[in-house]
Amino acid sequence: MKTSGSIERPSTQLASPTDKAVPLAPDFHAGWVAESDAGPRQAEHTPVSGRKNVCLISSSRNATEHRILSKQAVSLVRAGYRVVIIAVHPRDENVSGIEIKAVPKFESRFSRIVRATRFVYREALRQRADIYHFHNLELIPVGWLLKFRGKRVIYDVREDTPADLRDKFWIPRLLRPLIANAVYLVEKLSGRVFDGIVTTTHHISERFPKGKTAVVQNFPLLDETFPADRPYLERAPVVLFIGTIDPPRGVLDLVEAMGLLPETLDARLVIGGKFETPGMEQEARNKAGWNRTDYTGWQDREGLLHLLGRARIGVLPFRSAANLNNAQPIKLFEYMLAGIPVLASDLPRQAEIVKDAQCGILVKPNQPQALADAIQWLLEHPVEAQAMGTRGREAVLRNYNWNSQARLLLELYHKVIS
Repeated sequence: MKTSGSIERPSTQLASPTDKAVPLAPDFHAGWVAESDAGPRQAEHTPVSGRKNVCLISSSRNATEHRILSKQAVSLVRAGYRVVIIAVHPRDENVSGIEIKAVPKFESRFSRIVRATRFVYREALRQRADIYHFHNLELIPVGWLLKFRGKRVIYDVREDTPADLRDKFWIPRLLRPLIANAVYLVEKLSGRVFDGIVTTTHHISERFPKGKTAVVQNFPLLDETFPADRPYLERAPVVLFIGTIDPPRGVLDLVEAMGLLPETLDARLVIGGKFETPGMEQEARNKAGWNRTDYTGWQDREGLLHLLGRARIGVLPFRSAANLNNAQPIKLFEYMLAGIPVLASDLPRQAEIVKDAQCGILVKPNQPQALADAIQWLLEHPVEAQAMGTRGREAVLRNYNWNSQARLLLELYHKVIS
């Protein structure tokens, strides 16, 4: 064991199907720069000459969704734009100067695609906006119709949808490649027609014209606080998963891993999110690890921050899937900003971030035993785990935050307006 504010460096070899998971953590040096905790300065926005009207549109996402409202809309308002959000919401209202036009929530996929799309298009025309910025694949026809009317249109692409469709269980297996290829062609053609493209990763941006594409990564805001009941080393051994709960996200592997932990380790798994199907929820409940699981359901922003403030470990147990191999989920950066160590599957993009920040442990996908070994190590080595969490938070404060991304968004808007 080393002295002078560092810990002995554990091995960095990744877990094999039979090996224990080991941390990717070099020596921790005490004494972080005190002023760095405030993070970078807030992005400075150049006001728009002549107030321009913007419509942010989604037929399936909530109007108060963090990326739409708190990040994009707020950044645009600060830069001098007038912003209207047309998205799912209980009622029309004005939130801090941002007008929300409520889209009814349709439960069935067919109703959302047909009825919600028609509703959104009519409301969009009523707004007479200078720029229409939409967030759904199924709204591409709306984007085309708006372009035919001479409007400026931006398409926000968050997922590698063609890759994602190849893993959708509700699409007959033989039809998946046909549908995925069709969507690929539609998006590629739309990229040539629309005025701007926003993507969340560089990998997704490769499918669109470089001259009109901005990579605006979904990094967290720095002005949120995580209400912690107690300091990290005094917290209960809570393992946290937040986000979408479907087969590729590996939640079933995580629940199984909880059942493999020693009985003497008093750990609890907390899941915040919604199961994609009742059948998947039942499958999770049938696993032995469910006895050590607290399922909180979908959480609003306040509830999510409370969970992050309680946790000792944040987990991303993704399975290897075409849409996830190059993904960088927002929950990764939220775990990091909350100052908790990350336990993640060794998939290319998220592994690159974890290694760069030296903020957690990587394990091979689809390996419940490797997840269990890593959870046990982190809980039994709380000082080392806390150091990983500190490094992750520092990385977000330096690099992985919304300030820099807001500037990129505004640069694209300026180009589209010009």
